[in-house]
Amino acid sequence: MADKPEPTGCIANEGIELFTMQTPNGYKASILLEELKEIYGDKAPKVTYQTVNIMKNTQKEKWFTDICPNGRIPALVDHDRGGFAVFEGLAILSYLTKHYDPDNVVSFPYDSDDHSVAEQWMSWQHGGVGPMQGQANHFLRAAKEKIPYGIQRYVGEAERLYGVLNTRLQDRDFVAGAGRGRFSIADISLLGWANAARFGGIDLPNLFPHVVAWLDRCLARPGVKRGFEIPVPSSFSNGALAEKIREDPEVRQRAEEARKLVDDAKAQGRINGTIPAFPAPKTEPVPCRTPEFLPTRFPSPSPSPESESGSGTQELRTTWLGHACHYTEFPSGLRVLFDPVLEDRCSPFTFLGPKRYTRRACPIADLPFLDAVVISHSHYDHLSLPTVREVQRLFPDAHFFVGLGLAGWFRDAGVGNVTELDWWEDVEMTVKLGGDEGEGEGKESGEGGKGGKGGEGERGNEGATITATISCLPSQHTSSRFGLDQDKTLWCSWAVKSTALPSPSSSSPPITKSIYFGGDTGYRWVPALPPTDDDDDHAEKYNHLPTNPDFRHIGRLRGPFDLGLLPIGAYAPRFMMSHMHADPCDAVDILRDTRCRRALAIHWGTWALTTEPVMEPPERLRGALRRRGLPEVGVFDNFYSVPQSLLKCHRRIMPIPNYKSSSGTDEPQAQTQTQTQTHQFTEDQERPTGAGVNTGAGSTREKTADELEADRLYEEAMEEEYAKREGGS
Repeated sequence: MADKPEPTGCIANEGIELFTMQTPNGYKASILLEELKEIYGDKAPKVTYQTVNIMKNTQKEKWFTDICPNGRIPALVDHDRGGFAVFEGLAILSYLTKHYDPDNVVSFPYDSDDHSVAEQWMSWQHGGVGPMQGQANHFLRAAKEKIPYGIQRYVGEAERLYGVLNTRLQDRDFVAGAGRGRFSIADISLLGWANAARFGGIDLPNLFPHVVAWLDRCLARPGVKRGFEIPVPSSFSNGALAEKIREDPEVRQRAEEARKLVDDAKAQGRINGTIPAFPAPKTEPVPCRTPEFLPTRFPSPSPSPESESGSGTQELRTTWLGHACHYTEFPSGLRVLFDPVLEDRCSPFTFLGPKRYTRRACPIADLPFLDAVVISHSHYDHLSLPTVREVQRLFPDAHFFVGLGLAGWFRDAGVGNVTELDWWEDVEMTVKLGGDEGEGEGKESGEGGKGGKGGEGERGNEGATITATISCLPSQHTSSRFGLDQDKTLWCSWAVKSTALPSPSSSSPPITKSIYFGGDTGYRWVPALPPTDDDDDHAEKYNHLPTNPDFRHIGRLRGPFDLGLLPIGAYAPRFMMSHMHADPCDAVDILRDTRCRRALAIHWGTWALTTEPVMEPPERLRGALRRRGLPEVGVFDNFYSVPQSLLKCHRRIMPIPNYKSSSGTDEPQAQTQTQTQTHQFTEDQERPTGAGVNTGAGSTREKTADELEADRLYEEAMEEEYAKREGGS
């Protein structure tokens, strides 16, 4: 190649002229052109290849940028179609199959689902595997300074992506197509990168056997073989590197040094070889039984605490429907659904993403009544478009409560019953029950209407009114539905409080119950720990690590709560996840800070989102309770520790003994019957909002003067609110 003169423009006047080099993207075009020769023979376009030496910056010369404004290879000129120029590997694959694969042998009919599937995987490669593996190559091989974080970040992310591909290929021969699939441009788009994975520090043989089998299958094709030889065979392919390592001691030493760089970077980042292959842990379904809900909203006149079949209950009941989803039944008759996602995958795709390993407890259609749906944030494991639409279809007057910026998503989905709140905002909700159909009418944005699909549970209660206070509260997380909307909508925790009023003839006091929903949140920030610390970031020597003060503010301003629904899973590796996902010990601290009398664990047991073993969170929760001096049963329970007496009545929340709060004071056993105030901040105060102080504790940089001043104003505002509450104003 060095002896050939550098190209200065087109040299052909017919067929396809391809400008390329032996790179992963360059091979996309040459492989497809050679495959078309195999398929169509003389009917395939004539091809002229020119090598553009990117090491000499030939791609930046004007003649080439006239063909490819981006100054990158590959690019082509189609002389048979008036000299039409095409650049970018993905666009070239689409162009060539559109014009030169009339029988759809390596493509799919445009209006077919297979075409859409192939497009998705090609886009996934173009936006994921290529950029991540390219950066892995740079930080491992080319960077002047070998930065462990850069190596771990990009090698780890590239391996995660290959884990996705490995899952896709575990029961398939090729990426797209019906059944086990067939060879297509979806495979071609990936081949150049997969065949050079070793150069980027990606251990295909040990981590991704299905990818290796697929790659071998593709490399056996004559068209693929020839395509990988144009313009010359790559010296960076997996096979070429393996041969050099066997024959050349110097190359072998460099390979060992590169492998050590990757291993050391992963060790420093607390990553082992399983993290990229989501879902990495072995999944074990959580035992699941079909729930039974109350057939009526209201308790019987003389309720029996031991009754299960009664026409209602005077206790708060909640049923875990998987991950963060709970269906809560208040004695007042209010019915609330938190973060419902009932699909198999928490993903924008039905074929890709974390797959449910514990069956769903029940469909939405099994819920007897529904007044409010509370959404913590926009991530796919907490907000599902199909589930939202099913709720709207079955409960058209159920009202959604969401954080700032998210109401537009609901309106775009055709859901009008939505109220958007900022942190520390409250709204009063009123549900007025109608006739036999249980219909109600809402008069303000926060009011609900029809709460049930039928009227059997409502007869005799026509005209009854249910009220509740819905409070949007801080959490420590992030939000996104797609790559460009990162943190554009607010992440929240929530409180719901509702009072059951006695009948006029009854001497019983009102029954007020409150619930705190943690949603998805971190509590503290943990750096990468030395390997000798065995991942115990809660050891005494790490007590100096920052924690989020908002949960103490929530406890003082909105607590105490009868029940907390608190996340305990998706926390590993801690240096990556701690700023947005609480581990069990964090969750116990949140329990105490928010002054929840009891708690149930959420955010585990449904999808393998991170690397901890799926049954580890409840085990660690028991240890966390012991560490904090709390009983293992009866204060903060998970599926396995809920007492049988509670399971029989579907986790009815019962009184528990007092325990010490974080401030050292005894928590009261009974809810004080006070009316929740709407807390307003005066104009001269810095109001704690979603865009304000708590944007994540993961930053290690020093705070700016403006940020420190914002923190000071925030704490002053909180103290003023404490004074108002404690003074009864």
